Amino acid sequence: MAVGSGADTIPYLFIGTFVAMLVATPIFGWVASRFPRRVFLPWVYLFFISNILIFWVVFSRAVSANETHIWLGRGFFVWLSVFNLFVVSVFWSLMADIFSNEQARRLFAFIAAGGTCGALAGPVITTSLAVPLGATNLLPLSALFLLWAVLCVQRLAAWSERAGEAAPVTPDSASA
Repeated sequence: MAVGSGADTIPYLFIGTFVAMLVATPIFGWVASRFPRRVFLPWVYLFFISNILIFWVVFSRAVSANETHIWLGRGFFVWLSVFNLFVVSVFWSLMADIFSNEQARRLFAFIAAGGTCGALAGPVITTSLAVPLGATNLLPLSALFLLWAVLCVQRLAAWSERAGEAAPVTPDSASA
């Protein structure tokens, strides 16, 4: 979508991404300072899911009306860039909250490897489904995968709370 309006517009799209991050980051910081990540992270993901579905509706209407959608593509590019920056950083923040230092040393490499496998498998899945489903119809599928991530985050948070309650009290933790 960035190249669709010409390669010379790509720097402007990244400037748009920068400006959007300048606006979104303080809002996100305000929310993050008032609620634990376990509480607001599912809401952040649900916000992005609703955005994906809105883009799907708008793209579907533009395509069916045979309209050019250069500005829509540009807006989607900026939004997607902001989404990618937020979703990854928020995920790792949650992982840092959920796991102890010992667990993190043991598990983070596996979690990162899983993310890398997903980063490799994602384009393969997208390429194989783009023709049969249509590029626009990949958006609800993306929303569904993101909803699955919300469910996983909620289960991890619940597990973390149960594990924290079951942790034995040691002299070091009792004095903290």
